[in-house]
Amino acid sequence: MKHKSIFTIFAALTMVLGFAMTGLGQQNDNAVIAANATVVGAVVVDSVQSLQFGNVTPGNTKTISTTGTVAVGFAGGTTETEGKFSVTKGANSQVTLTFALPSVLTKSGGITMPINFSDYGGNKCGAIDATTLYPFTPSAAPLVISNAAFAAAFAAASFIVHLGGTVVPTNTQAAGAYTANITLTATYN
Repeated sequence: MKHKSIFTIFAALTMVLGFAMTGLGQQNDNAVIAANATVVGAVVVDSVQSLQFGNVTPGNTKTISTTGTVAVGFAGGTTETEGKFSVTKGANSQVTLTFALPSVLTKSGGITMPINFSDYGGNKCGAIDATTLYPFTPSAAPLVISNAAFAAAFAAASFIVHLGGTVVPTNTQAAGAYTANITLTATYN
């Protein structure tokens, strides 16, 4: 009987050790990856050149193109220029451009003259210039500079925004200098 109990204890001990050995025989492994990020420089917008209409005569609409030429109206000399902003950003980064556009130019005494930034003769009043010129119609709606639209400007670390426009003086427009501010805001997406 003694022999049977020793055999039972030995069998039980073998099973326990077998389970313990099975647990010791389990395999595991691991690996490490890095978490990386590159912070690009802050987006910067600079004023390069004001939109200049030059001399405007009463009752005669005048349009300046995105290349600074007089598209409609009297060319008064070399004072006409398109407006220009420079946008500096991280290369291959998407930004949104938002314009605050005036509807009138004002002279002292509160006298106004209408200005607009719509299409003129099928041409656009705005253009993004990187290696390619991309026309657009400026408005209060944001303009997204992405790889799908404006690919060259998206890839570049900086680009120029060209802005044309149209002034519409009345037949009785008072003489004098008229002005308004145009604001371009660029924001990373």
